[in-house]
Amino acid sequence: MSGPHLDEETTDHDPDGTGTDEEENDHSGFVLVWFALLLVVLLGLGGFAIDIGHWYYVANKEQKAADAAALAGAIRLPGDLAGAVNDAKAVVIQNGFAGSETAAAQGANPAQLKVTVTHTVSNFFTGLLGYKTQTLIRSATAEFQGPVPMGSPSNTFGNEPIGSIDTRWSNVYTSATQPLEWANVAGPQQLKSAGDAYQGQICFGQNVTSDDCNGVANNLDYKLNGYFFKVHVPAAAPGDKLQFQVFDPAHVDVGDHCDTNLDNANTVSNGVADAVTRYAKADGQFCTGDSGAGSNPMTTTYVVRGPITTEFDDAQVPVNASCTNGLPPEPGYSAGQFKGISANLQPLLTTNSYATKVFRQWVNVCTLTNPAAGDYLIQVRSNIAPGGIITGPGDKTLTPPGHNRFSLRAGWTNSVTGVFDAAKSAGISIAADGYMTQFANSPSANATFYLARVLPGSAGRTLHLDFFDIADGPPGDLSLILSDTGNAFSNCTGTRGPPLGPMPNCTITGATGLVYNGKWVGIDLPIPNNYSCDSTTATKCWVQIKYSYSGGGVQDTTSWAASLKGDPVRLVK
Repeated sequence: MSGPHLDEETTDHDPDGTGTDEEENDHSGFVLVWFALLLVVLLGLGGFAIDIGHWYYVANKEQKAADAAALAGAIRLPGDLAGAVNDAKAVVIQNGFAGSETAAAQGANPAQLKVTVTHTVSNFFTGLLGYKTQTLIRSATAEFQGPVPMGSPSNTFGNEPIGSIDTRWSNVYTSATQPLEWANVAGPQQLKSAGDAYQGQICFGQNVTSDDCNGVANNLDYKLNGYFFKVHVPAAAPGDKLQFQVFDPAHVDVGDHCDTNLDNANTVSNGVADAVTRYAKADGQFCTGDSGAGSNPMTTTYVVRGPITTEFDDAQVPVNASCTNGLPPEPGYSAGQFKGISANLQPLLTTNSYATKVFRQWVNVCTLTNPAAGDYLIQVRSNIAPGGIITGPGDKTLTPPGHNRFSLRAGWTNSVTGVFDAAKSAGISIAADGYMTQFANSPSANATFYLARVLPGSAGRTLHLDFFDIADGPPGDLSLILSDTGNAFSNCTGTRGPPLGPMPNCTITGATGLVYNGKWVGIDLPIPNNYSCDSTTATKCWVQIKYSYSGGGVQDTTSWAASLKGDPVRLVK
């Protein structure tokens, strides 16, 4: 006989009658363990998310601080890098970070400032896993485009005449490579149509009505503050002296080609060693071509301002009170003022006379001992009365007409010998600040002039150019070319006065005075997106204007202006 049969279906899983299932105990313990482990992971992930959120919050603050600092500092460039760095660090501190966490340096070109903020934060939860801190780095690069440099890549602006009693200062030009132009300032009552759009006040004359006029004597382009030339000055040795000089600073009517009011036969004994050649009655290296006024010449004022701290208004840059002048002012005139010399010039050219000290001479208008590096301004005006307040805006109702032509130069002189130091002066440059009037005086039918400097950071932007009274010579073509290559730009657009519309080769063809006398021409020049140039070389990165006439020389008084479209200060990275 067999005993009772027990199988799985009848097995008692609760032998003690307590209702407790041992296998359930085993499973529930397992779940609790895994839940505990998962909770640690979830808490870790949550903590990590909190830390990440904190990183993003702090990094966003860093980026805003870097952006604001780069924009604040960039407006001092390219002239004052030290000031730009200090301003940038001050803004970073204002935004809650330490100056020691900030690095600022020049960017890809001299007008850019790159600011980097490096800040370390403590972690909340990931610190439990050994990651106690996180270093966050954010950067920004801003570019400031002040007035576009115009007219010269050198520490001289205009020709630099050199005789037996002069020393050449130019760090670009030689006697064989002069720019063949002079700076120009007109008297307030000069005809605007004679070429000076900014200082010639009279709008109608010689049967010509100039553009931008409201009545006979209300030139809407007239600038009460005259002209500004920016002088970039690098640092030099302590005790060295920086000199600003003007060639032929006084207005002397000798005619555009120096064929009036001079007599070589009477200039030999006036105490100037090279008088015969210096006072030659003809075109030549010393002939600036002052014209007009006759016996009523203008007073011309030269004032040095700076160094510049911000660039938004040249007229607000303080006059440098430390200037000492090499030539005492004439009685009744202020320092930096030069009285005009009447048409009856010859009797005035006597030994040690005022005329022999200023006429066709390099004259020191300001000496600064151990000045700060940076950008300075030479302001030139014809509308300050003798002995007037030279810091004011001037008076356009003054009567003298005419054109005063001159050159500028700046350089360091040795603290011991007083001799010009070419090596230390290599980094100095002088350029018109956004607008200028020049007297082109080239004997050649083909001539090229430095127009406007555009640095690589301006790729993709548009350079706007304005030309007034641009062609008084024989018919010719005027082309815009790049100094680095000599090649013409392309795809320009005429925005005012012929030509209008597309200019595929950026060239004005068949230009004559009959069309352009007293008239403005506006041109938009697109800077290619792949634009590049050698910004470390003074003669590179320039838009030049090339004159190609059918005959005769390029001899013309004309006004130019240049500006880059868009915000003057912007983030580029």
